[in-house]
Parts: sequence; structure tokens; C-alpha cells
Amino acid sequence: MKSFHWFSLYFIVFLCSFDGLEFVTGVGTFRLVHFFAGFCLIISMGTLVKYSKRTFRNMGGYALAVIGFIYLLYGPFTLSYSYYSKGTLTMILGQWCNILIFFYCYSVLTIYPSFYARLPELIISNIKIQSVIILGNFVLLGVGVVASEDRGNGILGIGRPGGFFNDPNWSSMFILILFFFVLYYFKDGRVKRKQVMQVSALLVVDFLFTESRVALIFFLITLYLYFFKPENRNVITFTGIIPVFLLLLLIGGDIKSLLPSRFYYDLLDYQHNPRLNDINNLLTELTFYRRFKYGFGWGALPFIADTYYWRNYSGSINVLPIQILFDFGYTGLTIFTLIFLNTLRKYKNGLLRFAFFTLMFFNIFHMAGYKQFYWVLLALMLFLSRNEKSPIYNRKALPEPEPALAENDEEALAEVA
Repeated sequence: MKSFHWFSLYFIVFLCSFDGLEFVTGVGTFRLVHFFAGFCLIISMGTLVKYSKRTFRNMGGYALAVIGFIYLLYGPFTLSYSYYSKGTLTMILGQWCNILIFFYCYSVLTIYPSFYARLPELIISNIKIQSVIILGNFVLLGVGVVASEDRGNGILGIGRPGGFFNDPNWSSMFILILFFFVLYYFKDGRVKRKQVMQVSALLVVDFLFTESRVALIFFLITLYLYFFKPENRNVITFTGIIPVFLLLLLIGGDIKSLLPSRFYYDLLDYQHNPRLNDINNLLTELTFYRRFKYGFGWGALPFIADTYYWRNYSGSINVLPIQILFDFGYTGLTIFTLIFLNTLRKYKNGLLRFAFFTLMFFNIFHMAGYKQFYWVLLALMLFLSRNEKSPIYNRKALPEPEPALAENDEEALAEVA
């Protein structure tokens, strides 16, 4: 089963990128990773149940409590009062599937300690695969084989390649968080500097093609903070460049002529900024129906689709705080804010803490909380954070055979957890 579980973990990470390939059914919209993960869950049920105690203990009470809260909130609780029960039910099934994928990935990593050391292989190869897909997508856009809804943007004005995500922002988010894991293992000594430089070069090309502003900014900040020597690094000076840069754009400086319009168009034209329009629309509905306290319930966004027919509202908008406010009111927004801040505090590793912050920050501009890759990345992030100093997982010599650990290893695992 060990080889099967490694293959399944690798393939789940890969299949996450096929987000644009949808299978619409009467009970919801599903993707390839849902079907494959479901198959893996059925095949592995005996092993997963056998080692469930180890998985839950390794995950920790806080993570289980947060997942349990999300499960109940995005389920029976919201279904009981949503303004749009049909939309809520279909989204609930999709989110529950995502949570099952999260548990499967975390369980597999917990059961087999050697997977901790093998993750760099999985991560780097998937970054390379996604880079090849993005490059191939760009070439197909250029020769006209693939049509783009984004034509006029991107390098050469042929559109922005998003790979099988069908969205350049989500593909950029995916590979950027994977890059954080590469840096984590570089610090751990399991990834060489040459590999980091190769992956960094790939990401520069990827982000130039996708023109994802948030991904590019966070990528550059990460390189600066991670590789510059402390005596040559001034965080305040570097981060201060960003507001100055925005100010130059707003006052119409010549810097605009040096950049694609994609990087600044919605900063200058507020009336056509889709995110600002969404915020205004949702706040208007909350005010009109007086639902600020508890919101409309998750999945209720289609309830206002007829009113704002030109926006084609379906499951969510790209501004997570306002989405939570619309779904659960200021009560839910307060709870989620407290969970975010407390979770951020619990990440002891600075790099993983910044990775978690980046993933959450992305949701302000391009909400991916209902996407499968989002939950897979969270599983990897939590596992690395929980086992960074584990004598069982983060070590060179591993007990054999796996997954059966020696008695002293079980005791050490309990101490860490």
C-alpha cells in the first residue's frame, strides 16, 4: 500500500490543476481529483481507519476543532437558514469532498514517515509540470489553437495562460505556495541551492506569462527576505516601494508605459474594478434585507444573480472578507478573523507562517477557498508545521517496515503531538 499511497498523493497534487475540467451533476459540480480521491479513499479505507488515531493525534486538537467548525458551519448550520437552499446544498457537497481530500492527504503523510523526506521530489516535479503546461498553453494561445477570453492582455496581447486551471491567477497561486515548500526544504537541507535557482527561474517566466500581480509581488518579496543577507536587507524600505509605486501609477507617471495595462488598469479605473463593484453590490443587499448580523447563508449568492445579471454571480466572489460577511454576517466574519489570527500565531516556522498568510491574502483578490488545490496545500502546510521538529518524520534514518513504527517511535510521536 505504501507505493499506492505515494502515487495517489502525487497524482492528487497533479490533478488539482485540472480545475477547469468540470463535471456538472444534479448534486453539484465535481472534478477529476474528486473522483480519483474518492477511489483512493475506498481502496485505503482499512489503512486509514487503522491509523486514524495517529493521524488525529498528529494533527492536533486545534486543527481538528477548526475543521470541525468549518464542517458544521458549511453544512447543517448554514443549510438551516440559507436564502438559497439548492445552491447551498450543492456547494456543501463539494466542500465536504474537499475536506475529505484534506484528511486523505494528511493521513497518508502521517502514516508513512519517509514521505516527509520525499515531498521535495513531489513538489519540485509538480512545479516543473505546471510550468511546462503554462508554456504550452502560451504557445497554443499564440498560434491560435486555443481561444482566450482574456485576449489583449498578457505578453504579445494573446491572452494569459492559465493551464488546466483555466485561470492564470489560480495557477500562479498554486505554484507560488509550492515554491514556499521548496524554500522550506532548502532550509532543511533536502533541496540544493541550484534546485531553488532553477525553480525560481521557472516561476519568473510563469508569472510574466500569467501576469498575476499578487503572485509576482509576493514572489519577489519572498526572494528578497529569504536570500539577501540581514545586514543588506531593509524590510521597511523594500515594502515601502509598493505604495510609492502605486502612487506613481495614480498620478499618471511615465512608469505606466513600462508595464502591461493588466498591472494597473483596475487601480486607476474604479468604476470598472470588478472587486469594488462586488463589494458595493453585496453591501447593498445586506443593507436592504438587514442581514448584517448573520448574513444570507453560504451558497446564497445566486439569490441576487437576477438583480445583478451582468455579473453572473454563482458560488462566490473574489473578495473573501466580503464573501464571509455576505454569507455569515459580521458574526461569522469576526469568528473567521479570530481563527485566522490565532492560526497564524500557531505557525512557529516563519516561512510556513508567511506561506499561510500569502494563501489567505490571495483570497482577498481571487477567492479559492472552495478549490481542491487550496485544501491540498493546507494539508501539506499543516503537516510540515506539525512535524518540523518531529524525531519520527524529520530525520534521515526511518524505521522499517512502514507504516508500523517501533514502540519507542509511537511514544516519541505522542510527545510531539
